[in-house]
Amino acid sequence: MVGRKSLLNPYRLASLSFASLRLCEKNILTKK
Repeated sequence: MVGRKSLLNPYRLASLSFASLRLCEKNILTKK
């Protein structure tokens, strides 16, 4: 279980950062 959690954590962080990047891009596009 611990190994699985440590493996899933980075993926979750990456998906979160990717989503935030997409949101930032959308905001920039709408602002232009």
